[in-house]
Amino acid sequence: MSRHVASGGGRRPCRRVTGTLFGRRKGRVALALQETPRSLPSLVVELALQTHALLRELGNPAGARIVLETERRRGGTGDGPKRAPPLLDEVAWTMFCNGRKTGYAVRREATDYDLTVMETLRAVSMGAGVLPVAAGAGGGGSSGSAPDDEVAYMRGCFEHLVGSWDSESLYMVTPQGGGTGPELAVFFVRL
Repeated sequence: MSRHVASGGGRRPCRRVTGTLFGRRKGRVALALQETPRSLPSLVVELALQTHALLRELGNPAGARIVLETERRRGGTGDGPKRAPPLLDEVAWTMFCNGRKTGYAVRREATDYDLTVMETLRAVSMGAGVLPVAAGAGGGGSSGSAPDDEVAYMRGCFEHLVGSWDSESLYMVTPQGGGTGPELAVFFVRL
């Protein structure tokens, strides 16, 4: 995702991607990015926030602002300075939500559970709701169908802006006639 580095002249590369936030009601939220709603996730980040807490933050008039910070790694192996990996290839970030530190977010490979959720939402380009989880489905928890097993999701189109090698952001695009600003913004920063 972060292969597009900002060029000179102040022009910032921007493209649209599909973003899905999802998680069990009493579990942690994951963020999955896809080129289109029908493609495999190119990035999955497990956020340091419970699903119910994110829903509460999204209820604020200003929406939710998530900042994921990582530190620049020092030095190389004696072969000169080592360039940092692409920002979205980092493994872990310190996470802040609306100015409060919430813990650590971790990049991970998409699991069967993640892929099942993405497949279920394949025809959805934008929306929010709750998905029932079939008995015995992966993703942790018991195999019953209690309300806690339901998966809450929010899916939409995001503008992916690359500010520099060390900063990228995602802004949820509101439908025409929507509010005054993005309901959700995610910032990736390397310090």
